[in-house]
Amino acid sequence: MSYQRRESKRDRSEPEIVQALEAAGVRVWRDLPVDLLVYRSAWGPGWYRCLEVKTPGEPKHSAKRCKAQDEFIRDTGAIIVKTPSEALDFVTGVKP
Repeated sequence: MSYQRRESKRDRSEPEIVQALEAAGVRVWRDLPVDLLVYRSAWGPGWYRCLEVKTPGEPKHSAKRCKAQDEFIRDTGAIIVKTPSEALDFVTGVKP
């Protein structure tokens, strides 16, 4: 399945999550089919994780976009995070 990210506003919680991850030494890429692609040197070469950022209490996007995004998350195993602590707990607890 091809997934192309549409230009849209970013989730409000994303900047704080990115800042926390980077402060912990995690490399973060943005503007991909998923909100964040992250890498930690402790995982070793070639191990990356997809994180989808959601803001607690915010409504879901359009039904069409949600379906495509839900398929991407299902197909890639992307993890949904809503807070900096959830993101940090995930990346520090993951073993390749």
